[in-house]
Formats: sequence, structure tokens, C-alpha cells
Amino acid sequence: MNESAGSANTSVQGADVLLRAGIAAARSGRREHARDLLIRALKQDPRNTLAWLWLSGVVDRPEQQRECLKQVLALDPGNQAARNGLALLQRQEAAHLVKAGIAAARSGRREHARDLLIRALKQDPRNTLAWLWLSGVVDRPEQQRECLKQVLALDPQNQAARRGLASLEKAEEAKPVFAAPAVAIEPRRLQVGHAVPRRRISIRRVALGTLLGAVSLAIALFVLRPSLASYFVGLMSPPSAFSSPGTAGVATAPLTPLSTEAPPDTHSNPAQVASSTAISSTGHGLAASTDTPTPLPTATPQPTVTPTPIVYPPTRIVIPPIGVDAPVVLARSRITDTGGVVHLIWDVPEASSAGWHEGSAPLGVVGNTVINGHNWPQGAVFRDLYRVQPGETITLYSGDVSFLYTITEVLLLHEAGQPWDVRQANAAYIQATDDERVTLFTCYPYGSIQNRLIVIARPMRP
Repeated sequence: MNESAGSANTSVQGADVLLRAGIAAARSGRREHARDLLIRALKQDPRNTLAWLWLSGVVDRPEQQRECLKQVLALDPGNQAARNGLALLQRQEAAHLVKAGIAAARSGRREHARDLLIRALKQDPRNTLAWLWLSGVVDRPEQQRECLKQVLALDPQNQAARRGLASLEKAEEAKPVFAAPAVAIEPRRLQVGHAVPRRRISIRRVALGTLLGAVSLAIALFVLRPSLASYFVGLMSPPSAFSSPGTAGVATAPLTPLSTEAPPDTHSNPAQVASSTAISSTGHGLAASTDTPTPLPTATPQPTVTPTPIVYPPTRIVIPPIGVDAPVVLARSRITDTGGVVHLIWDVPEASSAGWHEGSAPLGVVGNTVINGHNWPQGAVFRDLYRVQPGETITLYSGDVSFLYTITEVLLLHEAGQPWDVRQANAAYIQATDDERVTLFTCYPYGSIQNRLIVIARPMRP
């Protein structure tokens, strides 16, 4: 029993080391290496929700991302990060469907475009662009009107939808009503011996009048309908939205059944989860028609600009009380397996440089910025680190941008020969935190690995 419990505990500990290494690899952009480490961690601890969450960010296909996030929710139904990740995947799938629907509409494949847009709206019912383009590929004016009303319910200021509705109303008002014109027919002269019954003359008059009325109606429709269609297109659609004359422009978006009520809000604070990651049927109830399709209103989509955050990796460290002014370089991690025990080891620069832990926080953001340095004859950048005192300042630079920190804690921790739980507690100081801090660490005393010296500093605020 004790052996079984000990084995399970070792597996969880090994999974934790692999998880930290996987997160660090994901943050540094090494997706394949991160994926391998996270899968190994999950083999040792399949119920690790954090490993599933990070794995969703380094797999390649949306269906794999979805499965990882579903695993998180199966283990932790209230996990908001996984819920946000699934919502983001839905919106991404909807965006792809909208794009495909627009392309189909512009190429004249109205039915295919309609199907794609409806599927997109099922994924994201609040996508105004999808509703707008859908209004251009449905068959009947009342369906167009419902789509445009959905746009205005979501975006009351949408000018394309307003113009579309106005054009529909004008087209309805301007629809001509034709009556068969009365036609005067000169009575036929009767020859002697040929009496033509009065009833036959009446039937001929009616038939001739009907025929002339039908011809007039056909001529009127032939002349007037293209003009009405052109008027409708000019009012409702920018010319650039059509690939060729007579082809309705189409937009792609997720779908929802047409309704006069605004669709429910499914946008619940989307968030991207883990490193660079998610962290994405037909049956629309629209009747087909053989009538000439009414040109749709086409809106030119405006690109969404996603701001790129500025990242400040540390490049230089200055500690005035002990005379340190040294460059900071990236320190990578590697996995070692000693006697069946998995260890995570961080490289330390051999020269007189400090090492910024791969995957730890950059400067100026919430998180733990971890920097190591030798206290060793081959490169003792932190040889005098033990002399610093709480209240003294440290300056870190990212290029020409400086960040000031105040030392708050100086800790000396026993390391060599200590049990596993003690070393794990020591390692916790270099893990991610929910506050902004800098952690410096080195060995102590000079030339020995007996102890760990930890210095914690927090940002100085104006």
C-alpha cells in the first residue's frame, strides 16, 4: 500500500516538473517540444487540468484544441479559462464560415453561400456581418427584411442595414399595378346571309382585350423591372462588393434562424488561454424561390486591429550596493532523468552575465521575472549578492527602458542533501506568481552548491 502511494506521489511530482518545462517551452514558442512535455506530464497525471489547458494551446487542429478544453471542463466544470477557450474557438470557426460564405456569394453560388452563413450564425448569432450578407442571398423580400432587422438590433447605427431597409420599402411602394386596358374593337360588317351572333363578337372582344393587356404588362415588366433592380442595387450595395454585374455580393458569418427578436448574447468575455493558444448543419428554414433574386446589400468589412502588446525582456541588471552592472541573457531549461526521477535544470551563463529564465515574466507585467547568476570561479556575477539588504534598489533594463525595484526579502535556503519536499519548496520561489516581482538566485557560499540564496524585489511605484 505504501509502495503504491509512493509511486503515485512520484508520478505527480514528475508530472509537475514536466508541466513547468512544457509551459516554459510554450511561452518561448517551441510548440512541438512543449507538446511532447505536456503529453508526457499527462501520461503520469491524466487529471492535471493545467496540463490539458496548456496542451490546448500547442496542438495543431481546432478539433484537438476542443478535445483538450473539454477534458478540462470534465475535470473542472467551472473552469472559466476553458469556457472562454471554447467560446473563442466557436467565433474563429464562425469567422472562417463567414469568409467562405462571402466568397461563395461573390462567385454567384447563392445557395452554398446561404448555407455557410447560416452555419456561421449558429456558431456566433451576434455576427452582424453574417446577417448583412445573408440578407443578400435569401430569396424573398420579407427574409431580407428580417436579416436587416437583426443587424439593426445588434448595431442600431449600421448604415448598410438602414439603406437596405429603405430600399426595400421604396421598391414595395414603387411596385406598379397594371390593369388590362379597354380596347375598342370596330364591329365587323355583316354580309348578307352571314349573321354573326352577338355573343361571339363579345367573346372575341374580351379575348383580344385580355391578350393586349397581357402584352402591355409583359412589356412594362420587361422595361421597368431591370430599372427597379438597378435602383435597389445602387442604394443598398457599394459597387466594390460585386464581382460582376448582376451578381449579388455576399458576406460570410455564423447563422441563426431568422427572427424579429435580437439573438441571445453568446459573447461572454472571450479570453485566450495558455501560451499562444485557445487559451472554434444545415437547416435554415428559408424557402427557395424561382424568382429573379433581389440584389443584396453588401457591406465592406472593416478590419479588426488587434494591438500587439509590447514585451520588455530584461537585457541588463544594475545592483549599485554591490557594484553589479552586467548583461542579462536568456537561460533555457532542460529535462534530466536520474535514476527514474525527472529533474528540470536551468542553464546558467558561464561568463559574467545573468540568465533570465525562459518562460518567466518579462519586465513590467504581473508575474515572476526570474534571473540566475553564478557564484562560482568561472563567472561570479552574483558573488556578492548575499550582501544586499531589504530596502536597497535594483535597476533592470530592457534596451533603453529602465525598471526600478526595491529589495523586500533576502533568503538563504538549504538545498544539497535535503529531502524532495524541501527542494520542491525551495523551487517554488522561482515559479509563476500572481504579483509583479523579480527573483534573483544563486548558490551560496562561493564555489559551493550547499545552499540557495534568494533575493526578492518588487517594483518601485512613483
